[in-house]
Amino acid sequence: MAIDDKEAAERLIHYARSERPDLHIVARAHDRVHVYRLFRAGANDIVREMFDSSLRAGRYVLENVGLSEYEAHEAEKAFYKHDRHAMRQLAPLWDPDKPVYENEAYVARAKELEQELESTMLSTRTGEALDDEGAAEDKEAEG
Repeated sequence: MAIDDKEAAERLIHYARSERPDLHIVARAHDRVHVYRLFRAGANDIVREMFDSSLRAGRYVLENVGLSEYEAHEAEKAFYKHDRHAMRQLAPLWDPDKPVYENEAYVARAKELEQELESTMLSTRTGEALDDEGAAEDKEAEG
């Protein structure tokens, strides 16, 4: 499901989920907050509109500052994997009635995830094996 009206998308997903709990819903989100809103509405898989192109742009930057194509691709994969894990961790903590910076549980988990990302990116850069923490959980959540 991909429509430009964010609120209409949420209403449609909520309606579809209420009518067909067995339906697998794939939806396009405009941004991170919209991901959380679609998650709450009942979407199973959510694709962020600008995320993939941003990843690709980041990989090009890494290649242009001296990383090999392989190293840049590995960094891109590591970031993608971590971000999916982080989104699944943060979505249940997000509270639409509270600014993110006032949501202590969300902020605390986001800081932990940021440290994990830094460690992951450093290990990717130094050639160490990538950490698969969260991969099984993410795969299970994907269905």
